[in-house]
Amino acid sequence: MARVKMIVNRVVESEIARFLLENPDYTAVELKKKVERSLKQKGFNYKFTDRTYLNKKKEFAPNINKENPLDKPWTVGACIKYDMSPDVIPVLIKIMQVVVAGHITIRQARWFACLYPSVQKLMRKQSQNQNFIITLLTLSYSQHELGIQLPGIELVSEEQISKLREFYRSEPEQSKQFAELTWLVLIGIPYAKAEQVSELIGEDYPDTSELDKLFFTPEDVSIEALIDGWMSAFATPKQRKQREDILANFKGFSSEELELKFGKLTPRQVDYVNDLLHALTSGLVSAHKWEEQHPEEYAEIKKLWEAKEHERLHSQEG
Repeated sequence: MARVKMIVNRVVESEIARFLLENPDYTAVELKKKVERSLKQKGFNYKFTDRTYLNKKKEFAPNINKENPLDKPWTVGACIKYDMSPDVIPVLIKIMQVVVAGHITIRQARWFACLYPSVQKLMRKQSQNQNFIITLLTLSYSQHELGIQLPGIELVSEEQISKLREFYRSEPEQSKQFAELTWLVLIGIPYAKAEQVSELIGEDYPDTSELDKLFFTPEDVSIEALIDGWMSAFATPKQRKQREDILANFKGFSSEELELKFGKLTPRQVDYVNDLLHALTSGLVSAHKWEEQHPEEYAEIKKLWEAKEHERLHSQEG
C-alpha cells in the first residue's frame, strides 16, 4: 500500500523556521522535540516523523544560508533605497542611542518606521501608566538580581534599567519618550522576525494576524496586559516551565536579601515586598492589581527602593 504523505501546514512550517533561524544546526530529532513541545503549549498537537523535519530543514536550508540585505545594519543612507520617510530618522537614531545601545537592522528599521504612528497612538492611551511600568520593570530587574530569572526579563538589559532609573528620577518627559521607544522595539522585533519566517517558508508576505490581534486589536487593553501577552507569546517552553516552578515554589526572600535592594525593613514590610514580587512573577497585570489594592504599601515600597537607589548612586559617585 502506498504511503500517504503527511502535509505539513503553515503553523508547523513557521515553527520549524523560527527554530532554524534561532539555530540552523538543530538536528531533525532536536527540531521535532522543540517544535512539537512549543506547539503543544500553544494548543496544537502535531506529530511528525524525524524524516519530515529533516526534509523541511533541507527545504529551508538555501534560504537560511542566503545573505539578505535587509538584515544588514541600518544607516540613514538605507532610507533612500528602502523608501523610509525622513521623518522617522530621528526616531531610529534615538532607538540606537538609548534603547538597543548598538545597531538595528534595515528590516527592523522598516518595521519600526511602519509601526511608529500606531505605537504612538497606543502609548497615548496608556500615558497614565508610564511611571508604573517603569517602576515595575525596575522591580523586575531587582528580582532578577536576587536570583529569579523571569521569562522575558532578558528583554530589558541592565543598561536600559539604569537609563530608566535616571530618566524616571530627573526627566519625566524623557522617561515617557524612552518608554515609547522601548515599546516600539518590543513590538517591532516580533514583526521583523515574522517577516524572516515568512521568507524562509516561501510566502509572498508575512501573515501577522496573531501579532495584530495581540498588540493592536483590543481597544481596552492595558500596557501591562500587552507586555504579559508578549511574554506569553514569545517565551520559550523552558521559560514557561520556569515561571510555573517559581510560582509554585515561591517562599519569599529573607529580610537580609531584600535589604540589599530596599534598605532596612520591618517584618511587615518584608511580607508585602514579597507579596508584590510574587504578584510580579505572575505578570504585570497581577502586579498592577496588587498596587491598586495596596496603594499605601506600594508607595512605601517605592519610597524605600528610591532611597536605596539614591544611596547606591551617591556611593558610586564618591
